[in-house]
Amino acid sequence: MQLILKDNYIHLIVSPDDLKRFKKYQEVEESVVFGPSFGDKIVFSLKTNHSYERLHVSLIANELAVHAPKNLINEWLRSEIDSFHTQINIGEGRDLVIRVSKDPLLEVENFLRSRELKEEDPKNITQRSIKEEWEDHFDLPSSDT
Repeated sequence: MQLILKDNYIHLIVSPDDLKRFKKYQEVEESVVFGPSFGDKIVFSLKTNHSYERLHVSLIANELAVHAPKNLINEWLRSEIDSFHTQINIGEGRDLVIRVSKDPLLEVENFLRSRELKEEDPKNITQRSIKEEWEDHFDLPSSDT
């Protein structure tokens, strides 16, 4: 899992392996260690929480935790939705934006896996280029136009 912090913007990018762990345990965490002492690290996590109705963030000691409602997480895990976010007014005219997204490489893996399945079935052999399939898979405009 990756953490991006910038100008009151928090972005957690969940890798395919972390996504598998998250599905199993309803929580995933990473840490960055800066030194040998106990406090020389930062822990960041994504957790499912029944008590929250919307995305929430907490910072306690060295742990930054993003808490997501169970129904939002379930929809995200079951669907093609790649991310979800919220904007929270934190007072004094300032907002905090929290975004959680699946790693974009997960989509590449899904594309390649679907391509392998097509190639295994001789009835699905086509003369289309990988570029054309890529454009269709990601719903991109054709480069021929």
